[in-house]
Amino acid sequence: MTDARRVDYQFNAVDMTNLMINVGKNDKEVYRALGYLSTWNFSYPIVKIWIDAKHCEINAAFFDTDDGDCRYSIGAVWHDDHFGFHS
Repeated sequence: MTDARRVDYQFNAVDMTNLMINVGKNDKEVYRALGYLSTWNFSYPIVKIWIDAKHCEINAAFFDTDDGDCRYSIGAVWHDDHFGFHS
């Protein structure tokens, strides 16, 4: 387990707003998905998170170092009223 984790959000306010609109302004579910992805498996000290608002997806990639290879990835896919998580 890592002592600390850095979360790098690779999206801007426009991406976030568009995702909120596309999931029916279901803020709670978006924040829940971001929280889950941010805190999933503390074996990795770095997580980078992207939003694909068009497809209502949030993707996370986990790393040991800044310049290392992706060690694991998981995504949140919108299912009408909630996000499902798939790796």
